[in-house]
Amino acid sequence: KCNFCCVPKIWKGYRERTPREVVNEIKQMDTNAEIIAFVDDNFCHDMKRVGEICDLIIQEDLNNRLYSCFSRIDSIVKHPEVVDKMYAANMRVVFIGIEAATQESLDKMKKKTTLDDIHNAYRILEEKEMMIWGGHIIGNINDKYEDVEALIKLSKTLPLDIAQYTVITPYPGTELYETAKEKNLIDEYDYTEYCECEPPMHTPYLSRMELLELEIKAYQEFYGSWESLKRIRRWSKNPAKKWLLDKNMSTFKEFGKFKRKTAYYFIDAYKEMLCKTEGTKIDKSPLVSGPKSYSISAGVIAGLITFFITMALDQGYIS
Repeated sequence: KCNFCCVPKIWKGYRERTPREVVNEIKQMDTNAEIIAFVDDNFCHDMKRVGEICDLIIQEDLNNRLYSCFSRIDSIVKHPEVVDKMYAANMRVVFIGIEAATQESLDKMKKKTTLDDIHNAYRILEEKEMMIWGGHIIGNINDKYEDVEALIKLSKTLPLDIAQYTVITPYPGTELYETAKEKNLIDEYDYTEYCECEPPMHTPYLSRMELLELEIKAYQEFYGSWESLKRIRRWSKNPAKKWLLDKNMSTFKEFGKFKRKTAYYFIDAYKEMLCKTEGTKIDKSPLVSGPKSYSISAGVIAGLITFFITMALDQGYIS
């Protein structure tokens, strides 16, 4: 129950389907589907159940396609033996939240994990040859500019394959919302604008403009040419991850379209934010001279999140 999470406020309680019911539904799906995503907010909440689902997937010969899921850090650390079953069932793509690079921020977010847990979870997943998709929050309420830069650095240090960066968003009903409202930090109350890409609030140390710039900077740095080449080199040395490079590149055209749309989105977001806030620190990123080039570059690179999944697949993504 992290202080920023709205799920417990929307859904009261958690109902699980039995492993047999889950696997029966998989069997009913289109056999041409190359990837199936378990979109439970925390699929690995009950690792015994996860192990049973994986056992059935293997027994039913359904491990000829790719599976993805969401997990917490502590589930991976406490149950590495289940990660073995996940690998055998071809559940190769795992999303886990890093969220912050300091223990103070993790504690205030009520993550109930430590920095050591984060490193151990990533080590376990990398050793099990999983594709690791990491989530990060830009601008936790007590983070300074340097703390977010440390988070960006951490994401480049860990064996991450895909990185997702979202700005702090105070969803109504959450503890974060109550704290932000009490401290008069919320600038936008139109909840249709709460997309986790554009900051609806500032923090005691970061303006909305700085939050947006740091989000773009994070994507630039993680998906920059040098970091991408290092990642590809790591994949090429790992036999279990060569599938990321071996599939055909028929998705380049669609990726190009997505890239252009994303670039324009960041341009518009940046222009809009420039009209609302002052006191930016764009000089912290000397590679970019202005909002337009900053946003275009970020759009190109942010699109790689989709590309690194779609490049490995010829078909769509079933959820």
